[in-house]
Amino acid sequence: MKKAFLYFCGLLMLACVPENQPSVLEDTLEEALKIPNNGVVTVGEKTYIFNQDPNQGISKFVQSSKVYDFSFSPESMPIDVKSTLENYRTSGDSFIIENEETGEFIRLVNVQEISADKISFDVETSNGLSLEGFNLKLNDIPSENSNSRITTCWWCFALPVLKLAEAIIDSLGPNIDSNCELAITTCANAGGFPDVDLKEEDGWFGKSSCSVECKMPS
Repeated sequence: MKKAFLYFCGLLMLACVPENQPSVLEDTLEEALKIPNNGVVTVGEKTYIFNQDPNQGISKFVQSSKVYDFSFSPESMPIDVKSTLENYRTSGDSFIIENEETGEFIRLVNVQEISADKISFDVETSNGLSLEGFNLKLNDIPSENSNSRITTCWWCFALPVLKLAEAIIDSLGPNIDSNCELAITTCANAGGFPDVDLKEEDGWFGKSSCSVECKMPS
């Protein structure tokens, strides 16, 4: 398998590899929202759709136009999902998504239930950033009859923790690493699917480096 490498400022690597099952995803927001998905996040002019395609990736839109599809590598998201969901029910005042290797965290605050399948919230991060105005439309809401605790926090059991964290991290844009965003965009413009690996020593909010594996249709 051949790999072509592009380097940005000596800090970021973009690798292109063939992808046997390319995704067929819509390029306009209106059409993309018609396709079954695993959840939708909106903040400002940005929309993130959690896809049900083979890559299990995220489609990012700004206003109504797609920017790119992407996902973070499993190594970049060391999150204990079960513990994250359980801990919310004990703390109650905020929802914390923690990087178990670096100690970094994303805290969801001011959570409000908008409807039977939608919540709004603000975000605070361990590096001092505050972001307001997030909305999350959830799918696969558990039946209230399946567990009495769902009546007090139904969305706790449906929260797509990993993908939500990926969308929030991406929404920070250049606050993470402008070179990383450039590599993602370069891959997407070439028709590939970017798989992002955040360097362990830099964590979620480090600005120095990352790598992007660009999965190209065969």
